[in-house]
Amino acid sequence: DGYISEVTKKGLGTQNLTIISLFRVMAKYIRDDEKKSIIYGIDEPEIGLHPHAQRHLLKSLEKLADYSQVIITTHSSNLVDIYKIENVIRVDRNDGKTFTYQIALSEQQKKILEIHGDSIEEIFFCRRALVVEGKTEAGFFAEASKKIVEAITQEDGSATDRHHSFDINSVSVINGQGDTIWHFVRLIKALHIPFILLIDSDKLSSGLEKCKEIGIITQDNYDRLIAISNDAERKSELRQLNVWVCDVFETALCANAEETILRKIIESINFVKRNWGYANGIQDFSSVTDLSNLRREVINYMSTNKRRRIGHAIAHSLESSEYPTDYVEIIKTVSSL
Repeated sequence: DGYISEVTKKGLGTQNLTIISLFRVMAKYIRDDEKKSIIYGIDEPEIGLHPHAQRHLLKSLEKLADYSQVIITTHSSNLVDIYKIENVIRVDRNDGKTFTYQIALSEQQKKILEIHGDSIEEIFFCRRALVVEGKTEAGFFAEASKKIVEAITQEDGSATDRHHSFDINSVSVINGQGDTIWHFVRLIKALHIPFILLIDSDKLSSGLEKCKEIGIITQDNYDRLIAISNDAERKSELRQLNVWVCDVFETALCANAEETILRKIIESINFVKRNWGYANGIQDFSSVTDLSNLRREVINYMSTNKRRRIGHAIAHSLESSEYPTDYVEIIKTVSSL
């Protein structure tokens, strides 16, 4: 920083980098036979470092690990490398006991997760998770959760508010990207993270097969669910197993929506299109006056404009009372798992 002073008077980030630099010098110059006997234990080395420096730090630690054993504890997703997921251990505490979880993935599975691009590393730090099929839903639920506040009565009879914000309740929303959703479900399940799985109604049959294959439902559950002929009853049973089957996102939001809600959705889509580089094809549907036709047009408009930002914008523009009832219940349920 151009200012000469004792290292103890520098910020924590500079102090950490200085110590790690010394480790790297040691690893480079000490004898090879000595390197093998050194174990470096570093507690939260990311403290005081901005995100770019944290990612650079990860590379430095990986180089240090070429010479010696390196063990770090961290609360930063920037220090989780999906491509080296076999080196990552999640530590959890439940009922006064400490548990550790470590998983291995194939090269193909690692590549799918790493290229996903939706901060999948955050999952190692969450307490709960919601897995959805698409990016628009992921953007919607993360923002919508901030508006869901529930009045509850405490044991002493006094009233209080329960906030279901995913940030407050450490809930990560995972975009499963359609049929690749099951890779993410396997990861969450292997890490023993409580989760809710939301799948579209048209995936119910194939979804049951996958749920059985992964172990979300037992063979007995599967046989009983298959024997149920009524879809509504089957969906109700699945909810008890934290698997929610709902209409596709666009239909869930628009099928029964009043005109005011539909107009808000249209403006949300247009806002994103105008400001994020794809303004072509903006529509306002001001000439559509029939409600049924407007609903159909908005569903199609949403279907051809799938973006995380759009889901976020829609949730931001609507009131919580205008959200689909099922979605509100999902937010309440997952934040309380």
